[in-house]
Amino acid sequence: MSMKKQIVEATLQLIRSEDNTDLSIQYLSDYSGIPITNIESNYETIEQIINMVFELGTSEHLAKSKVIIENSDPLINLLNHDLEFTFRVNFMSKKYNPDSTIIKLYRKDLSNVQFRISKFYRQLLESKTYLLPEDFQDTAVYSMFIVHSLFFLTKENLENILPTDTTKESATLQVIESLFPKVDLGFQIA
Repeated sequence: MSMKKQIVEATLQLIRSEDNTDLSIQYLSDYSGIPITNIESNYETIEQIINMVFELGTSEHLAKSKVIIENSDPLINLLNHDLEFTFRVNFMSKKYNPDSTIIKLYRKDLSNVQFRISKFYRQLLESKTYLLPEDFQDTAVYSMFIVHSLFFLTKENLENILPTDTTKESATLQVIESLFPKVDLGFQIA
């Protein structure tokens, strides 16, 4: 494994850990055991490393989204996939101090990530226009609305409004019902 990949992997492990200390090259070196000189010869700043972690994570997520949109049940599977992504993002945003380097970079990149994710919903809505609400036919705007809605959902918010025995799949169906009111999920109304 290349040194750059080792640095990115170590940063990702640190982000996923229970440690909420703001990231720095010194702290990453202490955590990972990678000498500072090796880190600095590959990346000039911690911001470059964090941006690389974000870009790789986003690219991986979007590549999987592309596969999902081309297979069966794209709506349910794409929402499941994106909810998982937003749960991870929300975990990170709660873990770190709002003034931390990682959160500042995340906020700066958020609109770009949301726009890139929304393209898949737009593609889906353009091929299945019946998913749009009757009084709203702008696929670009509605796809951004869907993505913004997903970023406001957190596990805690869903746990507060859904029964405790709710699975991720049934939570996804609840989200579909609220965002796509014309979709028939086969539920019986008593």
